[in-house]
Amino acid sequence: MVRVRYSVGSVAAKTALAATRRRFSELIKHAPDDLELHDWRAFAYRNLNRYDLAIADLTKLIEKQPNDAEAYRRRVCSYRLANNYEKAVTDFRKVLELRPGDADATARLKFAESKLRTPPRFPTTPIPASAGSRRHEKPKQPVPPAPKPRPRRVHNLSLSNYEFETS
Repeated sequence: MVRVRYSVGSVAAKTALAATRRRFSELIKHAPDDLELHDWRAFAYRNLNRYDLAIADLTKLIEKQPNDAEAYRRRVCSYRLANNYEKAVTDFRKVLELRPGDADATARLKFAESKLRTPPRFPTTPIPASAGSRRHEKPKQPVPPAPKPRPRRVHNLSLSNYEFETS
């Protein structure tokens, strides 16, 4: 077996991951009950930024093994990368239910809950049409004119300071 390392995000890495995902899909067709194949394919999907497909594979894994805390943890990772913090919080709580006292899961749960509490950076409610109308806007302040460019001053310029070669 030959192992090849690629830099993260490179075209070669994405191509190799896509080929790996296709191989796992072919293997899953022949052995649909092999949960490890679903886990590895979910890993490939997550690295290809196909979080919805990774979540689907990990959900199948969780349906077959509902007490697998690592499967929940991997699905949480995909939820977080997809910015779905509501579902990430629910899965983190399940991880803590299966592994009470897990410090890493507790810290990440607090972070995900803080993401839920913070308001979005941009307004999510639509702005009324009249708010953007030009006739209702306040007049803009006049822009001051740009300063005039100052003339360049060249001091002590003499060609005797330079040597020139002619060919």
